[in-house]
Amino acid sequence: MSDPRPIIVWRYTDGKPGHEKQTAGLLQALQTLHACEVFSIKPHPARHCLASLLRHRPPALPSVSMPDLAIGAGRATQLSLITAARTSGAVSVVLMNPAYPRRCFDLCLIPRHDGISADDHVVLTEGPITTLRHAKDKEMRAGLILLGGPSPHFDWDETHILQQVASIIASTPQLEWCIADSRRTPSSTSAKLAALQSGKISYMPHDRCAPGWLDSALSRCTSAWVSGDSVSMVYEAVSAGCRTGIIEPGRPRSAKIRRSLDSLMKENRVTSFNAWQASATLPLNDKVLDEAGRCAGLLYTRFLQERLSA
Repeated sequence: MSDPRPIIVWRYTDGKPGHEKQTAGLLQALQTLHACEVFSIKPHPARHCLASLLRHRPPALPSVSMPDLAIGAGRATQLSLITAARTSGAVSVVLMNPAYPRRCFDLCLIPRHDGISADDHVVLTEGPITTLRHAKDKEMRAGLILLGGPSPHFDWDETHILQQVASIIASTPQLEWCIADSRRTPSSTSAKLAALQSGKISYMPHDRCAPGWLDSALSRCTSAWVSGDSVSMVYEAVSAGCRTGIIEPGRPRSAKIRRSLDSLMKENRVTSFNAWQASATLPLNDKVLDEAGRCAGLLYTRFLQERLSA
């Protein structure tokens, strides 16, 4: 009996690391179920999409096989997803709450904190899809502090943040901490973080991080503290099986992000800084969160398995 043919995937990418990480996470999980041949494609210009829809012909892509599946994250990918699906018969999956009507896609994977109800086209996820998986073999002395920056969702109280970082480090002399900033971190905050370096404290600026550094660091470390504005990194730390604490960046502006963090706290997946101060411990993260695996399984059994066996 010949091997089953691979799933042909058109993966639309907009160049934004957060969006590309979500589609990479879903595809990695899907490939554990069935071989995939993935073509990464930049979104088509709107005029090309409209022309393809009018002619009912897929966009011209030399040396690219016709897709079984078209996926993307980010607003710039959505019209291309619709076009690919409508003109080729591919299954379309968007990893966000789309700007177009959700019925335009076969499947929308939308974080629960967006406040959307599940239906035939919508599956709710606990946070964004990630490439991280629960890792059991941890370096017990390794700790990671991840800081974001000003955002539409939180104020950025630099003094308060640095006080929390200093308290965490002072209270855990047994751990070796690596502090990492992000593209959003103000230069003044980064300079003060760099000044904290000592024998057991290192600093990793975002522009020196090699591809895959964060995934490797989260998979390795036992404890991680993440500023609450960086919701994607919070879910990555939880998915990697880290004992996870939340550094309060400042006054919250977004009710949906606050709801998401509060939900994680109620489920004992993360610990607030204030709660940690009362107990001085981060609880063990023994609840596996694998949204990429769950969604890949649903996508495969509901949309792809029968198609591939036909």
